[in-house]
Amino acid sequence: GGIWMNTQRPEWNDANNALVGNGVSMVTLAYLRRYLEHCERLFAEHAERDLVISTEVARWLDQTLWTLSQYRDRLDEPTLNDRRRKRLLDALGAAFWEYRSVVYEFGFSGKSTVPTQHIVDLCRIGKEYADHTIRANRRESGLYHAYNLIQLHDESRELGIDHLAEMLEGQVAVLSAGVLDSDEALDIVEALYRSQLYRADQDSFMLYPAVELPSFLERNTISPARVDGNPLLTALIEADNIGIVRRDPRGTYRFAPWMTSKDALTNAMDQLSGDPAWTDLVAAHREDVYDVFESVFHHDRFTGRSGSMYKFEGLGSIYWHMVSKLLLAVQEVFWRARAGKEDEATLERLADAYYRVRAGLSSDKTPAQYGAFPTDPYSHSPGHMGAQQPGMTGQVKEEILTRWGELGIRIADGAIHFDPVLLRRREFIDIERPWTFVDVADVETTIALPAESLGFTYCQVPIVYSLTDGPMTLTVTSADGSSTSISGSSIDRETSEAIFGRRGDVALIEVAVPRTTITRD
Repeated sequence: GGIWMNTQRPEWNDANNALVGNGVSMVTLAYLRRYLEHCERLFAEHAERDLVISTEVARWLDQTLWTLSQYRDRLDEPTLNDRRRKRLLDALGAAFWEYRSVVYEFGFSGKSTVPTQHIVDLCRIGKEYADHTIRANRRESGLYHAYNLIQLHDESRELGIDHLAEMLEGQVAVLSAGVLDSDEALDIVEALYRSQLYRADQDSFMLYPAVELPSFLERNTISPARVDGNPLLTALIEADNIGIVRRDPRGTYRFAPWMTSKDALTNAMDQLSGDPAWTDLVAAHREDVYDVFESVFHHDRFTGRSGSMYKFEGLGSIYWHMVSKLLLAVQEVFWRARAGKEDEATLERLADAYYRVRAGLSSDKTPAQYGAFPTDPYSHSPGHMGAQQPGMTGQVKEEILTRWGELGIRIADGAIHFDPVLLRRREFIDIERPWTFVDVADVETTIALPAESLGFTYCQVPIVYSLTDGPMTLTVTSADGSSTSISGSSIDRETSEAIFGRRGDVALIEVAVPRTTITRD
């Protein structure tokens, strides 16, 4: 189902901030999966060592690992049944409850030594559960569930899962998780353009489908079939008892205006049950009245602004930060595929998907299309107006990261690598031009950029790409004017560290980029 958004540790989500308590987040699970993979690699490098951690944390770790191991064979099934799911939740919850209650009351008692391999094992089995859950949450449309609801049945012995509408955030999280292969990732992008999340006027994606909210008089209406199917409600209507339900002058059945919560409904039925004339009817049909009440008001599906507002990431709104996160996620899939040496056709399809998403962002739009300055970051675009809330939004972070990816700056083992396969030919100038930048000494400097080149700074070191008919070569010019030519696409670790440290040792890096590398217009 996802990570439970419980009231003790709710996750942050402006759009769905009302789900805490009965909501479970596939978004959080997808990012947890990514984190587990990172931790597994990190700790596996030292698996032969022991770690010293708090005794209570060590016990919690062992109990969690043991519980997940006990249910591991169930991962061969498409999904856990409701009873096993509840047992697993109870066991994991009991381990956490024991840890928390002891620490809150007595504090930490001391330290214990645990094998690092136990942490590696926890990460691995956690990934298995995450992968199983992510794949179980694929929708028929090809998209993935983002937020689900938990439903307790059979006196809380069973835990069912219900689903909310698709959300862009869920697709971004799954793409970022690292669980899908390239073809599966491409399927998500294609499905997005076919989905209700797509807004053709902006060629981009809303956070969730734009539904039409019911008018005031359309709310709080009970279908005649539900009333006729419940003898208690039918009897109340016939007796003209308006304490719980009533029929308005137009014949529409509605709950009484003070039935604002399940507690209010419970109090009303408890009071009614005290009358012997109603005791048996209330006892027999109370649960069905609750079901009718929830089917009318959908309290457990109330998400907050995503279900009640038309601006501020509300209904019909594009949230530009999430679109830029989608862009970054697709680019990450591209780089994973390239690192995995996948075929050129797959890489080309991923690059096409990347720039298709980029085409929906403001940088590819006119002010008339965007409704604001395309070069400025904005929060969101409601369905009925242009971009709103300018400022340093979260989108800026993703745009910086994706730009380094487009320029092909890759860091591996502490060294800088140049791999500008995502760059477009249009970025290279056609005639010689002066270029002014601020160097590491905060001095404004101007150099001439030749035709068929582009310039940018990295850690305030100027880098010039120039197209060539030959192989890729690098020329590193030092602050003393001496130059070093490098055959290939990488700068050694020592020079890279000097660049990262902004020590001023490197004055200029010139990269001869083969024309065959720049295949996109």
